[in-house]
Amino acid sequence: MGSLVCVKTVDMQNHQSLTGNAKLRYVRFVQKECHLHLSLDHPNIIKLYHGVFGKRFVYLFMEYAPNTFLDLICKCFLFHKTQMEHFINLIFIFLTAGLPGGKLQLADARKYFRQLVSAVKYLHELGIAHRDIKPDNILLDADGQLQLADFGEATLFRHGVREQFMMNVRGTEAYMAPEIFSQDAYRAPAADIWACAITLMALLSGKFPWEKAEEKDHHFAYWKATGGRSRLDKYLDPETKEFLRFLMAVDPDQRPSATKIEEHPWFKV
Repeated sequence: MGSLVCVKTVDMQNHQSLTGNAKLRYVRFVQKECHLHLSLDHPNIIKLYHGVFGKRFVYLFMEYAPNTFLDLICKCFLFHKTQMEHFINLIFIFLTAGLPGGKLQLADARKYFRQLVSAVKYLHELGIAHRDIKPDNILLDADGQLQLADFGEATLFRHGVREQFMMNVRGTEAYMAPEIFSQDAYRAPAADIWACAITLMALLSGKFPWEKAEEKDHHFAYWKATGGRSRLDKYLDPETKEFLRFLMAVDPDQRPSATKIEEHPWFKV
């Protein structure tokens, strides 16, 4: 008996408004997602087995993650990208369902965060940034192990020893680092680390600290002005608050790498 797979389908006719060079760029965008994802092999990254590019549809055959709401979809052979995203958004509800205040216990959040950082470290060592890390893109495999998914925004940020800075805005606003909104070039790995930290805060509190990491967002402005105090402090113990301040240096050059995160006492408990 063959293995179960999940099939992500992209309908190119949904982009009929694109013509000429714009359409070609979009095709290359989907091809890049496929080629980057196919190159990855890590226990905490959802496996992409194969990509098929037809005249209208693109099919991405991925590892089946039975312990998420994706299994509601994968009983069907084909589904549209928008449908998949709708059900992936339920994963955060799945993780926090039935827990006090809709949040994970510290031991569980720490376990998942370790696995997330392991996946991100692997990507960054390959010169790849995910650029859309959030609970919505976290799945669980048959053994309950974290699987980082959805590489639609992923990109190569390093070629050999030369790092390429980013200029375009990518990701989900609540998880995006402040430098992304500055309209200046920014480092993709540091932005991934910021998104990991926001994900940890969301898992521990069931809430987001702010809508957007900009000065005009008063929750973010307060956090920045007070050196890391936020409306979510009541959900966090002192060691976790210190760890989050370590992760979320406003200056991206001061933000730790995934390797440095693994050396922190909070991480090693």
